[in-house]
Amino acid sequence: MKKKVVLPEVLFGETITSEDVFNNLQSCFLAEVERRLKAKKMSKSQLAMRMGISRSAISKLLNTENNLSLQKISEIATALQIKIDFCFGEYKRQNKASYSFEIKEKE
Repeated sequence: MKKKVVLPEVLFGETITSEDVFNNLQSCFLAEVERRLKAKKMSKSQLAMRMGISRSAISKLLNTENNLSLQKISEIATALQIKIDFCFGEYKRQNKASYSFEIKEKE
C-alpha cells in the first residue's frame, strides 16, 4: 500500500518558517502513525514493546509537543514495519520549494 502525503498549499506563503515546515511534517507523520496503529489493531503499549521502551515513553514520543528526531522516526517506522521515503522538488505554481513523503508497507 502506497500513500503519498503532501502538505497543504497554504504553507507556501511569504511568512513560512522552518519551524512551520517541521511542525507540519511531524504532524503528518504522527497522524499516519495513529492511522497505522488502528489499521494493525496495535496498541501504543505493543508499539512501545516492539521499540524496547516503556508505554509512558511512547506516549511522550507521540505527543506533538515533542520534536521527533530522524532516529526516533526511523525507530517508530521500523516497529510499525513501514518504510518512509522523502521527496523534494520545486513547487510549480508559485515556484517555491515543496516537499512530500511517502509511507509504504515494507516489502
